[in-house]
Amino acid sequence: YVYTQIDHTLIHTDDYLVHTGGYACACRRFGFEDRYSWMPYACKLVAWDAQRFCQLLGTRKVLAIGDSTMLQAASVLMNYIHWGYWGASPPGCQSQVIFANSDTLVGRNLGVDNRGGNWTHLVKHFDPDIILISTGPHINRPMPLRSADMRSVIEQVAVEHRALFPEKTLIWKTQAPGGCTRNISNTIPEPAFFDSLPYDHFNQEQYDEWDWMAIDVFARQPNQHVLDLTPLYYRTDAHPGCHYYEGYRVDSNQPQPMTPSSVNP
Repeated sequence: YVYTQIDHTLIHTDDYLVHTGGYACACRRFGFEDRYSWMPYACKLVAWDAQRFCQLLGTRKVLAIGDSTMLQAASVLMNYIHWGYWGASPPGCQSQVIFANSDTLVGRNLGVDNRGGNWTHLVKHFDPDIILISTGPHINRPMPLRSADMRSVIEQVAVEHRALFPEKTLIWKTQAPGGCTRNISNTIPEPAFFDSLPYDHFNQEQYDEWDWMAIDVFARQPNQHVLDLTPLYYRTDAHPGCHYYEGYRVDSNQPQPMTPSSVNP
């Protein structure tokens, strides 16, 4: 990650932004500003272009299914399209991106909450062309049941997609932290760091294992893909809504803050 200056001319208002999850209506409303950009060593990322995105999307519809960490991904996409078309006519394609809540995807309580519907019911209801899907933080039964549950969910989603929606593109999103620290980490935190936190159901210790499970299952199947957002492993500040929930924000035992211009591998 590199430390970047924020171009405030691009930030028009928070009044028209999509809810970002937890207790945050919009990150900046509570003083949270993301000043970091991911810069890989071996390649150069293409700059975000909302109008190009909408051009490529065409008339298709995206349905993002998951918990609050998926809500954050969906709302970031919606808001960045909205900003990219600010004041333009016709408006952008943000209304073609939909979020539906499903904590565990399969309608079973596997540890912490089970909000939302079964993912297959949601797809049938919204009839999207592209399914962006993920779970993880709410699969939290004691080990080793936890990892077995995760593999079961991943395999069930893959099988049901092939059986029910083979014509629809399915994209599994890798894990994103639900952390509430004030700073970003220079390194992927060790399990001992997560053990020190006052919450224990985000499962950061299992991220790498679970993402490799998803790659193993989805990367070899037709019309099933994996969206690699693993740089977010470093973002232990990544759940802005909980930053402002009294008694939940972490003020100690934090990862080492990022230094300006430092880059992670």
